[in-house]
Amino acid sequence: DKILSRNNNEDLCLRIPGIFSKERKKRIIFNLKKKVFDINYNFKIFDLKKQWQCINNEHFQYCIIKILKSKIYYPKIMNLGYDEKISLTKAILLFNKKLPKTKKIVVKKKTVTTKLNVKNLKKILKKKNFTLEQGINLLFK
Repeated sequence: DKILSRNNNEDLCLRIPGIFSKERKKRIIFNLKKKVFDINYNFKIFDLKKQWQCINNEHFQYCIIKILKSKIYYPKIMNLGYDEKISLTKAILLFNKKLPKTKKIVVKKKTVTTKLNVKNLKKILKKKNFTLEQGINLLFK
């Protein structure tokens, strides 16, 4: 992304994590949601040692609109995502809040926790901060 952003002063390179929503029928968050609704708690997960990030589509769209309206293209590389530590374990714990007490998704191994540097995004969004929990709650509305 550094090579792409060097050529033109008005270019902006956005780093976008996995996008999830009610309509999107792929990837990890969709599969977790499907397991919750199907009452099937057996879940095979990808390599737990990999870094993983995500953002809800509604939050993603809000961020993109704010970035385009701000016309602030410095620095030229910007991360989109939540300003918190994210892990698959955390996502599963949030899904477990939606499940009956007798049925919970269990992860026996810890997953890697990652935190994006979204300092530049926060400048554009001002006081509007979204969380992974808010994003997952949107799936159940």
